Amino acid sequence: MNASAMPTTAGRGRDAVPAPRPDDRGTPMTHLLYVAGIFCLAAWFPASIQIGALLIIVGSFGRLRRPVAIPWAVLIFIGWALLSAAWSLLPQDTLDDVIKLLAVAVAGIFAANTVRPILLARDAALALAIVCAASLVAAVVSPGTSFDTSGAMRGITPHGNSLGFNAALAVLCALFQIRRPDRRGAGWIAVVVLGGVALGFSTSMTALLGLVAGLAGAWMVWFVRTGPRETAVYRAGGLLGALGAAGLLVLGNFDRLTLLIGRDPTFTGRTQIWSLILELVSERPLTGYGVGAPWRAGSPIRAYAEQTLGFEFVSAHNGLLDLVLEAGLVGLVVIIPLAVVAFVRYLTVPELSRGLLWALALCFLFATANMAEAYITSPFSWFLLCFLWAGPVASTPDPLIARRARVGRPSMISKES
Repeated sequence: MNASAMPTTAGRGRDAVPAPRPDDRGTPMTHLLYVAGIFCLAAWFPASIQIGALLIIVGSFGRLRRPVAIPWAVLIFIGWALLSAAWSLLPQDTLDDVIKLLAVAVAGIFAANTVRPILLARDAALALAIVCAASLVAAVVSPGTSFDTSGAMRGITPHGNSLGFNAALAVLCALFQIRRPDRRGAGWIAVVVLGGVALGFSTSMTALLGLVAGLAGAWMVWFVRTGPRETAVYRAGGLLGALGAAGLLVLGNFDRLTLLIGRDPTFTGRTQIWSLILELVSERPLTGYGVGAPWRAGSPIRAYAEQTLGFEFVSAHNGLLDLVLEAGLVGLVVIIPLAVVAFVRYLTVPELSRGLLWALALCFLFATANMAEAYITSPFSWFLLCFLWAGPVASTPDPLIARRARVGRPSMISKES
């Protein structure tokens, strides 16, 4: 075999680890196109979704792994979404949304087969930092169009919760880039601060709770899987016990806690919305009303819902309810097992890494945020979900994580990222 074709190693002796594979880093142009594409998916302007997906697909060409890992359930869901145009309230709008879903899904799958998760996190942090900065500038230059009627800043995104979600993702992605010693650490800290400021002005409590859940979930996985294998069960049991006690405490003081964080027990009218959505779902439980149709302007569902409750809203404010309303129980049955299997697969990967922890943090963030908002099929969320469901690609050395493993004991943490 040609020696130049063989993988090299980094380090010496027992610290030697495989050198990064040349086909999972991407080129500078790849990452430039990814940053531009992610910005387009997260921002809000005409044709931004199609442009963003196209940029990411173009950036992936020539770098794809073979064979390409494809989560077929995603394509099955898109096929079902296409069929829903036949009974959709707004067939043309459904067809438009399905085309966008397909384009973004292809972009997510291509990205998963091109770059490592931690590198996608880097590109996402940069793109979302630009979104946050542009939103803050827009709020100063054009305050009349940069704020919701509730006073929440939305900047260049559709609404305040969208900006909050993007800002939370910017913070999450940037935190996983900070390493010591690293001269670029100050830059990533600046991204964290910028994302935190945008998150604060968005007033999105859902995004904040999602960020906390993502970081806490990743830490719990790290805590359980770091150190001796024989004590992992005890660490996991201790955490589950603590979580159970915390859950009982929250349930016992629910009203007071919601008032403490500036919300009411109805979650700003969300419980009323959920009751109404369940009533609507009961009329078309299997098929739904057509992907993308219920919340478009001119939709009879939206008009009825706003007339019934007396205030405007543009989603079910719950990811699962929104999915069932649009795609029915059939759509839910396709997506949920895929998400659960992917999450379990991440939990059971033998070697822990920064990229894996970032992917798990995203899973916890999405699970929490979708309790009070509908993020499953929003463009950037759909891209990240398809990336996660397609699975992470090869990993790279990460000496920082390796040093955290307990010396002289069997460890379940990896030197890779």
